[in-house]
Amino acid sequence: MLEYTRETVEAHRRAAAKFPAFISALAAWLSSLAATLLEVGEPNDEALAAAQEAVEVLNPSFLNSPTEHADSMSTSLVQYLDLAESLGVEPDEALIGPIEDALNAIDASSVERTENNAQLR
Repeated sequence: MLEYTRETVEAHRRAAAKFPAFISALAAWLSSLAATLLEVGEPNDEALAAAQEAVEVLNPSFLNSPTEHADSMSTSLVQYLDLAESLGVEPDEALIGPIEDALNAIDASSVERTENNAQLR
């Protein structure tokens, strides 16, 4: 399973280099690689690197269109932060800061829409 996941990541890496539509899929496979690495052993640097790369490759698309990529980014970010914590490594604040700001803005906007819809009733 691990070798298959690594090969699939590499195939998606090549596809994403040519076709940006594959970036989300690459991020998902990188997250899958991190999870697979955890299944075969303890949290390690390779799993952390895969989780961080998932966040990094999705970041430009997410910041360009946060609502569209919020679920994928949230999943990837939580995985990265959890792995960093389990390894006692400080996460890359320059990377995660703008992401957290955008996710918080989406959450605030959702709350505002919900409150506005409630007032309309």
